[in-house]
Amino acid sequence: MSLLRVRRAAQLTLPVEIRRALDVKEGDYLEARITKDGVLLKPVSMVERKRAWEGIKPSRASAISSPIRART
Repeated sequence: MSLLRVRRAAQLTLPVEIRRALDVKEGDYLEARITKDGVLLKPVSMVERKRAWEGIKPSRASAISSPIRART
């Protein structure tokens, strides 16, 4: 078990053994979820928006449907 301390601006430092086990590097993203036993931190992959859309071709159905409007 590792002990973490909350620092200024609510920052936490993950101990080296946890970073190595999760293969977490500086700049990586972690998802934080509250569970019945505490907090679960889970590494996640982020993809740039432009890169995510590469290779996706618009379908015929989406071409004829109305555009999506942002909620106001």
